[in-house]
Amino acid sequence: MQLNRWIVQSVVLVSILFWSLVAVTFEGQWHAIAGQDRLHHSDSLLVVYKEKPDLLGGADEGVSINLYQDGYVSVHYPEYMTLSGNYAMYLDDSTMTDIGRLITNDLLMFDEKLARKEILSKNMARKEALVTLSNISDGANISIEIYPNRFQSTEFGGGDRNESKKIAWSGLKWDAKYFPQNEILYSLVKFQDLLLSVISKGNLERLD
Repeated sequence: MQLNRWIVQSVVLVSILFWSLVAVTFEGQWHAIAGQDRLHHSDSLLVVYKEKPDLLGGADEGVSINLYQDGYVSVHYPEYMTLSGNYAMYLDDSTMTDIGRLITNDLLMFDEKLARKEILSKNMARKEALVTLSNISDGANISIEIYPNRFQSTEFGGGDRNESKKIAWSGLKWDAKYFPQNEILYSLVKFQDLLLSVISKGNLERLD
């Protein structure tokens, strides 16, 4: 009986110690992530991504994702979303390499005017007939601002690390679905898919 009692007490003590360590580790990680948010500034931004449904008007800023040079990501979900609030996480080196490659090889070469011209020239009648449907079915406005020279030195903007490129598009999902032959537009879709996939599958830590 005494032996059984000792075994039970030992198991309980070990269990308490284990979960205490887990709690301390989790709390430490949370404070580490939360503290990092104050240490990151605009001069180390690599990507600023924003997405907002057109139906909301100008009252809400929508979803925003800020990616920094060291892999730190801050995410804001607006009040109308289930996950409303502010979050953060770190991306691993492999993911940062993939994102950086899309920035320097795809987004840097993205030509909004040429992409729209190609859509209209290849399927103008269809586009004109469905443009209203496009605005209704997928009225999401996205904007992306990138700083390519902060990932690696390029000739963009004379190599200035603060030189940025801004891209804006409305109804990207609709256009990508109905105009899959548009390779220029596809480069934008690839970047959006990768970024949102990383965020949705990552270990986001809530900041508030």
